[in-house]
Amino acid sequence: MRLGSLFHPLLGLGESWEMVSLSVSEDRSTVEIEVCGTAALWVGLKCPDDGEALARHGHGERRQWCHLNIFEYRCEIACALPRGHRGRCGKTLTVEPPWRARRRDSR
Repeated sequence: MRLGSLFHPLLGLGESWEMVSLSVSEDRSTVEIEVCGTAALWVGLKCPDDGEALARHGHGERRQWCHLNIFEYRCEIACALPRGHRGRCGKTLTVEPPWRARRRDSR
């Protein structure tokens, strides 16, 4: 079994997200998981204000989240969250990730 096939469902990534890399740093006792959105993310994604489909509008800056520890290893998820352009109102929306974690820089 590949590690990616184990972590993918545990993080609730579904078809809309994929693991790009997974690395273990023994000296830092950390598991690092890099995630990005797939084309399936945009299917049916709508603006919460006006209900129009969102158009892809790049990515935000790369963020890191602390997730639940894996045995004695700290688990960190990194992702540049996709952004969508709202139709009528013209605002830009950052897509929310499916994992339940706190931002690493929010301590």
